[in-house]
Amino acid sequence: FWVFDWSEAWQPEVAGCCLVLSFAGVLCSAAGIGGGGVYVVVLMLVGHLSTHNAVPLSKAIVFFGAIASLLVNLQRQWAKQGTCSRTEPAVIDIDACRLVVPAALIGTF
Repeated sequence: FWVFDWSEAWQPEVAGCCLVLSFAGVLCSAAGIGGGGVYVVVLMLVGHLSTHNAVPLSKAIVFFGAIASLLVNLQRQWAKQGTCSRTEPAVIDIDACRLVVPAALIGTF
């Protein structure tokens, strides 16, 4: 079984990688892109990881970033429901989700 070695976590490249990933995460989230390609490059150049390790870690970062964005947008949506007039658009476009999600799922086969 895998045993976590804390001596590996307290290296200078880990701190630098965390700072660059935080900055990149803010930019990618604000732009509305996943940022997977950015994260792989940062993990490989700053974190000194191999491609074999950087790609799955990048996917995990994108997944948890998407969950965080979803929670923020759901909170905004719920806050708007009480005071929302019908003329202003919703935070989450349900019609776009109905169109994009099935196509994305079909594309995974």
